[in-house]
Amino acid sequence: ALIFGTDNAQHGEKMARKKREVKKPGDPKPKKPSAPRKRRIKEKKFSCELCGAKATSMWYINRHMRLHTGEKPFVCEYPGCTYKSYRKFHITRHVINIHSTERPHKCELCDYSAKTRENLRQHNLSRHAPGHFEPCEFCDFRAKLKEGLRSHVRKC
Repeated sequence: ALIFGTDNAQHGEKMARKKREVKKPGDPKPKKPSAPRKRRIKEKKFSCELCGAKATSMWYINRHMRLHTGEKPFVCEYPGCTYKSYRKFHITRHVINIHSTERPHKCELCDYSAKTRENLRQHNLSRHAPGHFEPCEFCDFRAKLKEGLRSHVRKC
């Protein structure tokens, strides 16, 4: 068969290559380069009558209204603690940060341990991140932390 735009020899080579690449049952599928997923953005149809804040569902607006009313239905259950919040997550975070003595998040580079993953991330950024050094404007000294730089500048 004559194929326009190519010579028949090239076409024959292409077909032979395709035949060699025939899939057998049970062969894993070749991975296609993944295209960035398009994130569906929901329309914010609901809004707060008091401040105009918008949300994708009425549930969020109802929760948001607690800010205006001052309602705090979630209470810390530790004896003697009076902390209350309009969100349950705030109670969970409060208990971890205030009442817990457990420090499950260990630094891999030193013996620091943190109560939360976020605290460990902040530690790593301030103590161990390469290139995160504060330069002295008067000499070649570089400090890992701003506090260290401040004390150096006083002496410099």
